[in-house]
Parts: sequence; C-alpha cells; structure tokens
Amino acid sequence: MESIQEFIIKNKKYFNLKTIFSDAVDVLINENLTHFPVVENGIFLGNLSTNDAETFPQKNEIGDARALFEVFFVRETSFWFEVIELFSKHETNIIPVLNKSNKVIGYYLFDDVIPYFNETPFLKEIGTTVIIEKDIYSYSISQISQIFEVNNSKILGIIISEVTDNTAQIIIKATTININEIIQSLRRYEYNIISEHIEDLFLSDLKDRSDYLDKYLNI
Repeated sequence: MESIQEFIIKNKKYFNLKTIFSDAVDVLINENLTHFPVVENGIFLGNLSTNDAETFPQKNEIGDARALFEVFFVRETSFWFEVIELFSKHETNIIPVLNKSNKVIGYYLFDDVIPYFNETPFLKEIGTTVIIEKDIYSYSISQISQIFEVNNSKILGIIISEVTDNTAQIIIKATTININEIIQSLRRYEYNIISEHIEDLFLSDLKDRSDYLDKYLNI
C-alpha cells in the first residue's frame, strides 16, 4: 500500500490577498473546488470557500473577505485518517498541506484520497462487520476488543460512526469464527446490536417464538 503523501498535488500558484474575486471564482468553478488556499509570501492564511467567493463584489480583492477564511490544513507528515477526518469535518474536497514553516507545499483532493482508504484492511479484507450501540459514557474500545479476541477473532478496524448526546454507534470489522458467541458476549455487556446476523441465535429464537405465537393465536 503506497504512502498517502504520494497523493499530494504540488502547486506553486495559490490565491493571495490581491487576487480578484472574479479570478478566484473562475478557478474554483473550473476546478470544481469547494475551497482554495490563500497565502501571503507562501505562508498559509486560510481557505476561501466557493460560496463566499461568489457572494462578494467580483471586482474586489479577496483580502476583503479575510475574516471569512476557513483555517484547516494537514502537515506533510499527517496520517491518512487525519486527512479523511478533515474532509468530513469541513465538508470540503480539498485539504492544503503545510510544512513546518506553515508554507503550502500542495494539497489533497477528496477524489484522490478515497481510493486509498478503500485499500485499508478495514474495507479491503474479508471479514464480518458488527454495528453496536451503547451509552456514550460506558462503552469501552478495550472491552470490545477483548470480547472479539477471546472468541478467536482478529479485529481489522473499529470506527465510531455516530455520536449523539446519549449514545455512540460503533462499527467493528473482524475475522471471526463464531459470530454468535461474540454477539451474545456483547449483549451481556449491555451493547445493543444494530446490525443483523443470520447466526444470531437469540434473534432466531425470538422469531421462532413469535411464529409459534402467531400460529397459536390463529387457531
């Protein structure tokens, strides 16, 4: 698997405070970008969004919108999950890459990076995916890992997919021999099983009981 740094697009031309809005909009629209970096002497100042660029008088300089610049970036040494996180957090399709001196050395594009994520074991390796839910203050990643490991399962990845005021939803992908034992162990620790599994004997038993009751009531 290649390094994510290989996906950095090197570019020496960025917006500056003197760039005219009409020119900025042309770049953003033609390149289908949600944002683009603004620099001063190569130093990163922030990102101008397409929405903001289109609302200002087109003959003005983008320095007039400096207060609206969005400040997000990654370092050239950042790991792939930090890059993915920023794409989602800022609803952008471009992430500037800065060196230690805060100079922009390039950027990541969303469409280039997503295929990299698809090559991670979490998505690429064959396994079983279990989605669980529990109170946000009582779930434990170490506890979840232990439940899988004591049942001879190797975890390929864990993602916190959703968090509310009360609960956290967790996706686990793992190699597994006996998914039913894992599911029952998770229930004993009060994890709610969101995903459905044909091996889940508890649900099968409930279905059998329900079918029997329906048959009895229809006699």
